[in-house]
Amino acid sequence: MAPMRPISGYGMTEIWLGAGIGALNDSDQLRAESSGYPGLGYEVRIVDPATKQDCAVGEPGELIARGFSVMLGYYTKPAETAQCFDEGGWFYTGDTGIWLEGGYFRLLGRYKDMLKVGGENVDPMETEGLLLEQPEVHEVAVVGLPDDRLSEVPVAFVKLADGAEINAEGIIDRCRGAVASFKVPKHVIFLEEFPMTASGKIRKAELRERAKQELL
Repeated sequence: MAPMRPISGYGMTEIWLGAGIGALNDSDQLRAESSGYPGLGYEVRIVDPATKQDCAVGEPGELIARGFSVMLGYYTKPAETAQCFDEGGWFYTGDTGIWLEGGYFRLLGRYKDMLKVGGENVDPMETEGLLLEQPEVHEVAVVGLPDDRLSEVPVAFVKLADGAEINAEGIIDRCRGAVASFKVPKHVIFLEEFPMTASGKIRKAELRERAKQELL
């Protein structure tokens, strides 16, 4: 029996599945590093959040989409609906992405979760992914903490694996040399449990507030 060939994709409740979809003959690199190619029935753009101009290949911006599978609006919430759509019918997802060569794109994360460290846009998923590879780390989330000099600095919230022992400096050491210096967490806060949404996502807004309370 031939091994299974996974494909990458992108979607959300408001635009349904398949806004981005890979192919069975994609390379291993595209499977691992992309969120697919715009699916049938969809138009996908990546725009600068400030200017609404289209971003070039490799330039991060907000993913927007339109098509027959995009929702008509939030039920009984006209104000929220108006905030998410423009006059051209484009739905603003709140997700950050980049175009890759060949028309594929990659989801980087939620736009509001991106950090601005010393003028650099920082995707917390890179540092989170690195730390999740460490055997001592069971769960991790990186958020921004306001900083007078750098605008923001990264803070890592960490839940250790059962029986694991590592201190904050050990966590930071695992990042040094593995990611750019401005992506290395400035602080580490250990948690027994993460605050979660009903759908199982980490409530990063609560973590940002906790970081302010404990570190400022």
